[in-house]
Amino acid sequence: MAKAKKETNNLDLSADEIKKVIMDKYDKESITPITQVIPTGIFPLDYILGGGIPAGRIFEICGSPSSGKTTIISRLVGNMCKMFPNKLVMYADLECKVDPKWLETNGLSNTTNFHLFAPEKAETLFDYISDALIQKDTTSLIVIDSIAATILEKELDDPLKDTYGVIAKFYQKLVNTTRGKLANSNTILVCINQMRDKIGTYFGGQTTTGGAALKYAYAQKIRTSKSSTNFDNETHDINNFSFTTKIKCEKNNIYTDGFESEILVTPKTGIDLKANAAKQMISLGFIEKSGSWFTLPDGTRVQGEEKTIMYLAQNPKLILDFYKNYIITNFDYKGRLQADLLDCLFTEEQKETENQLEEGGTNV
Repeated sequence: MAKAKKETNNLDLSADEIKKVIMDKYDKESITPITQVIPTGIFPLDYILGGGIPAGRIFEICGSPSSGKTTIISRLVGNMCKMFPNKLVMYADLECKVDPKWLETNGLSNTTNFHLFAPEKAETLFDYISDALIQKDTTSLIVIDSIAATILEKELDDPLKDTYGVIAKFYQKLVNTTRGKLANSNTILVCINQMRDKIGTYFGGQTTTGGAALKYAYAQKIRTSKSSTNFDNETHDINNFSFTTKIKCEKNNIYTDGFESEILVTPKTGIDLKANAAKQMISLGFIEKSGSWFTLPDGTRVQGEEKTIMYLAQNPKLILDFYKNYIITNFDYKGRLQADLLDCLFTEEQKETENQLEEGGTNV
């Protein structure tokens, strides 16, 4: 008579042995490693986010009209295309108003791995995202612009029919079906959202579209608002026009929320990585100030904040070294922050600066 096979009692196994049993029985991806954090290249944004955006998670940016939402994401798109040249970056332009020239101004120089599309209905958007997440490590970023502009096929068939709540139900299904795929493929899903007045509340207030499921799904959420506008009334030169966008982190699952900062935007350069990093260095107090004089990390003394920013912008390596050291020292956890991705961004900025100086520019 054959002896019965002795069953292994999982209670007698160690934690490592139980982990091996689970991985062998199901899948190696059933145990998620430490989430990698991708720096955006926009120093003020990385400062309030705790180093960057976690890979494989959902990120929301919301705010009032013309507060810089699309501009910030345009710069993020350009940076991601440079940091991950072998991965696809997808931009769903549901509002049909994205300007390719503005994307180029904000750093989109490599379009071979960039795909801009405008789906007519939500079902097409769902198919696009599902196809992009079929294979692991093929897509780095997916942008939905915007949640409020999403429309389902049933709404197109009967535009006058009341379809209250269908968008919220759609995004609940989208989140539930793609959350695991995003995590396993290390793809960031960015949702641009709009503010709406609350209906049926006595004291009013504002909220975002897309339903409650999205609010719980976001790993990070920032809110933008236009802070100030600067214009040269004497020369009326559009290149001297700029505005400042205030950004606040309202939700953060990898760091503390509530941090605030500002991003400078100009029509000529969009979001200038060097200028914004320099302003953040000054605001953090890491550049010694005595009266109107500033002492830089390399020992150089410059008079005036504007000239200090110009000097730093002409020396991107100073900014890069400080940028990387700061976010690694303050935000890195077990090596999850991929700060080396910033090298390609500021190396290119250094080359552009050298070319400008050769054409006739001068140092401060």
